[in-house]
Amino acid sequence: MVFTHLKVDLTKLRILGVLQRFGISYLLVALAHVYSLTKSREQLCQPAASRWSDLLPYWPEWALVLAMMAIYFPVTYLWAFDPHCPVGYVGVGGFSENGTYANCTGGAANRIDKLLFTEAHIYPELLTGGELYDPEVGTNKTKMYNIQHDCEGVLGYTTSILLTVLGLQAGKIMTTYSEVRCRLIRLAAWTVISGNQKAKQQLSFLFFFKHWFSFSGIFTAALAVPGWVPINKNLWSFTFATVNATLAFAIFTVMYLLIDHFKVWPLGHPLHYPGMNAIFLYMGHVLAGGTFPFYYYDNSHSTSHLWPMVQVSTALFLWLLISVYVAKKRFFLTL
Repeated sequence: MVFTHLKVDLTKLRILGVLQRFGISYLLVALAHVYSLTKSREQLCQPAASRWSDLLPYWPEWALVLAMMAIYFPVTYLWAFDPHCPVGYVGVGGFSENGTYANCTGGAANRIDKLLFTEAHIYPELLTGGELYDPEVGTNKTKMYNIQHDCEGVLGYTTSILLTVLGLQAGKIMTTYSEVRCRLIRLAAWTVISGNQKAKQQLSFLFFFKHWFSFSGIFTAALAVPGWVPINKNLWSFTFATVNATLAFAIFTVMYLLIDHFKVWPLGHPLHYPGMNAIFLYMGHVLAGGTFPFYYYDNSHSTSHLWPMVQVSTALFLWLLISVYVAKKRFFLTL
């Protein structure tokens, strides 16, 4: 938020943002984790890790998750936030559905942000699909519905906290268990498990875990596919968080095998360099994102997806080179 905006009008300053969400999510989860460490010190100091050592001592973190979900679901799907909008509406509003719910954009999540911060202090337009759902009309090109929605809204903090706790779980697995087998079984249990019968028998001692998370994956799909809980980044929906967690656990498992166990990809080179300076790259992207050579376009290819792909791939490669350079210079920006 600091040093990333030019000519700031305080009467229209956007209060919400990506780094704000990171900070608040990490703060609440860190407090719960520290409380877990102090509350369950005796269990954590045992010389041998038990079957549930990565879960039971950390019950305050899961209590936090349950509290967040107890807020997210009732507010999103039971609150009648507007008499002209259906209860549980999570659509885009505007021109969608023939304009029937034009002023219902984002449902309860959007309404909470407007009540807390007013329209002057949230994102000034619709981030995704604006041209389709809120087209410009007239010679002065004014927006038809003037839709506003902030994808980093307050209600989304509940599901981002869920995703943060799941990410922390991966770290606890790695620090609690030293054996490769123990790590892989638990990482697999936190991923949607599928495979042959032999693999399932090898995981039999985590029978409950296996079937609970298999059911969790099926439950997520059952919610997302019919559209009841859509996978929506702008709303940070429950299914968006769980699908990202599933993919992250699966990718993390593969990377662990390739880098740490089989050692066929030493240090994950060169992809570990961006991870060493994530905040620096984020701030650089915000400040230089609209400048050449990080951004450019060609109107003659305006209908092609290939040209934007080339542009963003170029920017990605340049930031990768920059991350390598600053790491070699031993410059690291952290909070």
